[in-house]
Amino acid sequence: MSSLIDILTDGRPPRTWSMLVTIFGDLALDPGTRLTGRTLAALTAPMGIRPEALRTALHRLRRDGWIESTRHGRLTAHALTEFGRDQSRAAGPRIYGADIPTGLYLHVTEPGALQEGCVIAPGLALATTPGDPLLPLDTVPDWMQARVCPPDLLGQTNAFADRIEALARRLETETDTSLRLVIVHEWRRLVLRTPALPDRAFPETWRGAEARAHIRALLTALPRPDYSTSSIEQP
Repeated sequence: MSSLIDILTDGRPPRTWSMLVTIFGDLALDPGTRLTGRTLAALTAPMGIRPEALRTALHRLRRDGWIESTRHGRLTAHALTEFGRDQSRAAGPRIYGADIPTGLYLHVTEPGALQEGCVIAPGLALATTPGDPLLPLDTVPDWMQARVCPPDLLGQTNAFADRIEALARRLETETDTSLRLVIVHEWRRLVLRTPALPDRAFPETWRGAEARAHIRALLTALPRPDYSTSSIEQP
């Protein structure tokens, strides 16, 4: 399974703190769910994350108010705090949501006064909710698309689409939680940098919609396992 993980990570272990945020958001969002250090070590070892890096990242998550830890016999179990759950819930629709916005509007206001949307020029932004004045857009000029998705983001998105397509072709029939987590993590890193706009707002060469379709299929093939309190002793 490590070879499949390497397709997405290029053989480089993900940042441990960031991966743990993904793990808790994907597996432990329910207030009754706790993950032991043993479970986390088993999940992250196939990603190349070392035990000492795991311990350091858990300490940082506690310090930053993301998780709380309790002892259960010889095991330490970790759970999201309310702050951690709020942060994870806020990102959830972008990561897992199947509903893609369809409305697209040009907001025009004084430079610096824009409150929402993707700023494309001083006083101009693209947004999914109507502005005042009401300026809906059916087509988006090339120069606006380039501002929504500049070359570096376009390149990262299309490279990710290549990797996720290669992974989809090679996915084995059995499920693997570590692979699911790497998929969620790499997608999370990309999609949270991408403006939440309809597909037509992006350049014609942008392959984000293709990548999103592969993500939906892969997460269906790799369902989220149950890590409820009853399985706290699970290695």
